[in-house]
Amino acid sequence: GFENDKKKNEDADSDKIENQLDRSFLRWEGKIDTRVAKGSQASRSGFCAIRSPDFIFNGINLKDRYNALELTCRVDSRNYTINLKPLSFIPDDLYQGQINHDSSFSSEKNSSSLTFDHEDEWQTLVLPFDDFALTAFGRLRAMQRPMREDGVQLINIGLMIADGHDGDFRFDLAKIRAINLGLH
Repeated sequence: GFENDKKKNEDADSDKIENQLDRSFLRWEGKIDTRVAKGSQASRSGFCAIRSPDFIFNGINLKDRYNALELTCRVDSRNYTINLKPLSFIPDDLYQGQINHDSSFSSEKNSSSLTFDHEDEWQTLVLPFDDFALTAFGRLRAMQRPMREDGVQLINIGLMIADGHDGDFRFDLAKIRAINLGLH
């Protein structure tokens, strides 16, 4: 009767959401090659990055409203970096957080990170802004300023892979949004 119909509707709604995620998402994929060409002045190679265009009106002001980034994504077995470019009086500032498939992956950035549980499955990850490390040119800044002190005024958002491994990569992003975890 009614309970069976209710269960069928819930299952149909769940399937509909999963099907929407499978149809509507951004796929970022490529191949990393860490070899340095002979005669090159480069000392290392092998990264790929993508970022949003700069947000209009000097960025998006998230101050006092949001304190974390939520991503619904499906990734392979690689380690990724989330880049948040703030409006800052120091133009090279970039906040970085990690999404790690391999829990042994360590970063010189020393930022805390999330470990991805299941390869090739949709997951929702939450990265608190306080867990992002302040960097410049890929190096940890000696003086860390919590992102919230800068007012969380975002100019753009990006993804990067630079895990030091050759081979294919794939990162599917279905949703990204700022959220409030209720922490102050």
